[in-house]
Amino acid sequence: MAPGGQDTYDIAPTQRSGLSSVLGTARWAMILTAVAGVASLASAVLSANLAAKAQDYLDGRISEDAFLDANEIAPLVQLLSAGPLVAAGVFGVIWMYRLATNVRTLGRATTFAPIFAIFGWMLPPFLFILPLLILRELWKASYLDNPPSSNGWRASGENRLLYLWFVVYGVIPATLTAVSLESVFNAALNLDTDTRSIAEVTASMGGAELIIGGVFSVVSAVVWILLVKQFTARHVALTGER
Repeated sequence: MAPGGQDTYDIAPTQRSGLSSVLGTARWAMILTAVAGVASLASAVLSANLAAKAQDYLDGRISEDAFLDANEIAPLVQLLSAGPLVAAGVFGVIWMYRLATNVRTLGRATTFAPIFAIFGWMLPPFLFILPLLILRELWKASYLDNPPSSNGWRASGENRLLYLWFVVYGVIPATLTAVSLESVFNAALNLDTDTRSIAEVTASMGGAELIIGGVFSVVSAVVWILLVKQFTARHVALTGER
């Protein structure tokens, strides 16, 4: 019998006991990532609309009340959109941790300990270099046609979709964030509590940058879903999970 909360598998006799299930976790990670991608796009569109209304208020095209009404709704939507994003991140980390522990259980001496599947997302910020390296190794470590205790898996092929994910999830959002923060910081230097000062900071966020960021949120969600699907299929072929 497998330990509590883990599944048993009908696989090769060389496998060790104590493997964790990844199929259910992967399924929820993909579903929540899809929801988070749509929510992020909706939040970006609303934020871009708010930036446009702030500029309209500064130019005298709408009233102060119209701007303040829009300014009350946008933060609430942004807060609600953060829920699916956090949930998707939690399930993604659990899924990745289980991959890492399983390949170690199967005798594959990976460079990164499973704990890095959790803390690797915290440093460095934005670029997620450690998760890239860990996922790259986990893809190789899930190579089936190799004895579990040998190191031949290190010479297996790469998953090139992983590098696309790194660009759309790490590099591009970091660049857009840097551009947006510079404008917001410059506007915030003269921030006061009056409505006009708040509108100046809001308008400085840049509607175009927000929309582009929202689009890339959807693209990165799609790429991540494809990665989770591919990684999971390769991993369960190794473990025999059903």
